[in-house]
Amino acid sequence: MRITLGIVCVVVGSWAWIGQLITSFDYRLAGKLKLQDPVETIDPIYQRAETYTARWDVFILWTLLATGILLLVNHPWWPYLGLITAGIHLDASREIAKYKTFKAEGIRIGTETYQKYAIGTFVMLTAISIWLIIYAISTLSR
Repeated sequence: MRITLGIVCVVVGSWAWIGQLITSFDYRLAGKLKLQDPVETIDPIYQRAETYTARWDVFILWTLLATGILLLVNHPWWPYLGLITAGIHLDASREIAKYKTFKAEGIRIGTETYQKYAIGTFVMLTAISIWLIIYAISTLSR
């Protein structure tokens, strides 16, 4: 299970961090790469919110990648970083509330396809976080 979880953390962590890095510097490029919806389908306030979110994510999303690497090499610190990482990424599920709020207020937040993709990403990060918490606690309690 350690290797599988490590691979998941490295793959998802790399994808998320690189995607948010691109978004934080060039939102239009992120749209062209299908990391975000094109700017033509969203309100400027939503683009600004996503850009600022991406800048914060660049600062914290490396933890999922680092946890994955520590898991793969079976470093004794992985459970501790894993719990911190899980706490950070578990909070990603609150982004669903942000999407629903923007949508309810009539703010254009992109195509239905992108909205499903974004919510799916948050659900996936939540599931990985719960998996990390359970596995880290079981490892620490041995």
